[in-house]
Amino acid sequence: MPFTLNGISTAGDGAITPTETDLDAALTGLGPDSTAADLLKFQGLLSINSVITSTFSGCMKERSDTLKGVVQKF
Repeated sequence: MPFTLNGISTAGDGAITPTETDLDAALTGLGPDSTAADLLKFQGLLSINSVITSTFSGCMKERSDTLKGVVQKF
């Protein structure tokens, strides 16, 4: 994976989209008769999605800040 903004975005999309699909499926299955296990599973999926999203967000910000610094020095 090239460490460009587009490369990070493409890799992030490939990693984040499946977790969002899993979250959507788990949320659809929740209802008033949900068990503690169902809620715990949803919480785990939400945590996984949050960590992956935060990681790619941090990479995008770091790369963006680096590129801004390079442009300002020219």
